[in-house]
Amino acid sequence: MVPRKLRGKVRSKKAATVVKAPQSGRSSSWFDFLVQRLCACKRLPLRYQMARDGTFGTLALNVKRTDQLGAAPMRILLVEDHVELASRIAKRIKREGFVVDHVETIEGAACAIDDCRYSVTLLDRKLPDGDGLSLVSCIREKQPGSRILMLTALDAIDNRIEGLNAGADEYLTKPFNLDEMMARIRAHLRRPGGERAPPVEIGALSFDLDARTASVANRPVLFLRRELALLEALVRRAGRVVSRETLISGIYDLDEEIQPHSLTTLVSRLRARLLELNAGVEIHSARGLGYMIAKTKAKAKT
Repeated sequence: MVPRKLRGKVRSKKAATVVKAPQSGRSSSWFDFLVQRLCACKRLPLRYQMARDGTFGTLALNVKRTDQLGAAPMRILLVEDHVELASRIAKRIKREGFVVDHVETIEGAACAIDDCRYSVTLLDRKLPDGDGLSLVSCIREKQPGSRILMLTALDAIDNRIEGLNAGADEYLTKPFNLDEMMARIRAHLRRPGGERAPPVEIGALSFDLDARTASVANRPVLFLRRELALLEALVRRAGRVVSRETLISGIYDLDEEIQPHSLTTLVSRLRARLLELNAGVEIHSARGLGYMIAKTKAKAKT
């Protein structure tokens, strides 16, 4: 896990820095893992190159990133200071396969917005360090494609008008139904004009990007939450290599502690599941780069 203080402090985009890496052993593995997590942050355009002798490496901050918001798995930012309510909301959203990052303050939200790209921000107004409405302009400036849903106890008509005029896409007053909240999130994630993105079909596998559901040979298939997030990340870039950093940032929450081989294990599980389902797709490894999903090639007849 990358400490929040560290994520909030590293902001330079121009300089390159030389960092000392442990020479060998478990500490070296931990160092590589920490750098990998740093590179997973969308805000940080990082590139790390280990020297051949393993004694030092270069952590460069001058690589331009071209990630587009719509190309990544859905990630949601929850800004809510009521811990119990935030826990219920996050649990409900995760059931749908989304990645959720939870912060309790405006300052924490600003740091998260700098670090990662979010498809949706769920924003309370009465926060410990001010009115959450002040974040709307910041989100619109830094992540113009993100949807903003206000979740607040300020339910007067004037408050609703103020929130919508400030740039929020939705104003949901407390108490609210969690199923209705999810329905509103899904509605706002659809394409402009109500158009639905066509399913991505690879082999016998079909993936609905709007509903975030999968089927094999027209039969619905259920995946575990992280398996679904991994499959979505690969399907969105079918036929192209998806970097390990992109996959990690799209599958795991910012505060989760991730073991160095967690992604490898998850890929192996998904491979086995797709093989079991006869989905007609394969997940290929690009050593040192990432993974790619593609249709299984027919075996040549002899």
